[in-house]
Amino acid sequence: MVRVTPKRGDVIWADLDPARPLEMPKVRPFLVITNVDYNKGGLLFGVPISTVINNGPYEIPVIRNPSFSGVILTNKSREIDWLSREDANYNRSACNNSEVKRAIALIKAFLGS
Repeated sequence: MVRVTPKRGDVIWADLDPARPLEMPKVRPFLVITNVDYNKGGLLFGVPISTVINNGPYEIPVIRNPSFSGVILTNKSREIDWLSREDANYNRSACNNSEVKRAIALIKAFLGS
C-alpha cells in the first residue's frame, strides 16, 4: 500500500492510545494542522475530532462531512508519528477551509500569539 503524505486540512484515522487521563484516547478522526512539507518527515501536528459535544469555546463543529461528524477539539492538539502508526489511515477526507482556519486561530490563541 502506498501511503500518501497528509496535508493541512486532511483527516486521518489514528489510534491515540495510550493516552494520559486528560488526553483523547481511541481510534478517531484527526485533523492535520501542519503542512505537507513538515509531515513528510513522519510527524504531524493536529487535533482530534469527537462525537461528544460539550459546546466549549475550543470546539469547532464539523459541517456536512460524509466521513465523520462531531466537533474539532482544538484544546486537545498533539503531535503524532503518523508513519510509524500502522493504524494511521489516510482516508482522503478533509475538513473545509474555514474549519481549518478557525482551528489554527484557536490554537494560536492558546499559545498567546
